Amino acid sequence: AGLHVRGRERALQERYIQMNPPPSVGWLVFDIDRAGAAFAWEPAGLPPPTIVAGNPANAHAHLLYGLGTPVIRTNAGRLEPLRFLAAVQGAMTLALDADRAYAMHVCKNPLHPGWRTLTHAGALYDLPQLADYVDLSRRPAPRAEAAGLGRNCSLFDSLRQRAYRAVGEYRGGAPGDWEAFILTTARKANLGFKAPLPDS
Repeated sequence: AGLHVRGRERALQERYIQMNPPPSVGWLVFDIDRAGAAFAWEPAGLPPPTIVAGNPANAHAHLLYGLGTPVIRTNAGRLEPLRFLAAVQGAMTLALDADRAYAMHVCKNPLHPGWRTLTHAGALYDLPQLADYVDLSRRPAPRAEAAGLGRNCSLFDSLRQRAYRAVGEYRGGAPGDWEAFILTTARKANLGFKAPLPDS
């Protein structure tokens, strides 16, 4: 039926929930669609997730890593922490062999009785801690393979480079023309991803 914004009490009763509010990322969530997913972190050499929400029918799971300090993803934040977050998320996705197209928008609600939930008490992480468990020096995947937060950073970089070159043509013109150019350019760049981002 689509996604709907609900009040906290109602949202906590749903099977799926948005773990991160739009302005920040406090949870890294990985979608693993294979049996034994709840323990995929062990052979990957990663620390235990804060929460695992698994499907008892097929043993697929979402692994949730809580961040002690959320990363801001609005204009009030800085790009460097968001890039670092995207790099860590991308490397962990590869290590876990998790779904690369998963955008971390909604996940299995760990409080819903339909899922089997495991928790690791006190397992909250800072990004440098998580980065110690993965190889950030690996070459980034081709743009079409960028996943999760990596798509946001890649799209932003592509768009800003085009905007820097074109802004002079729009100075003094109608603001709506500039906005239309940016939106059209962003949508075209977005089509290069295997799993495009929503307009938001």
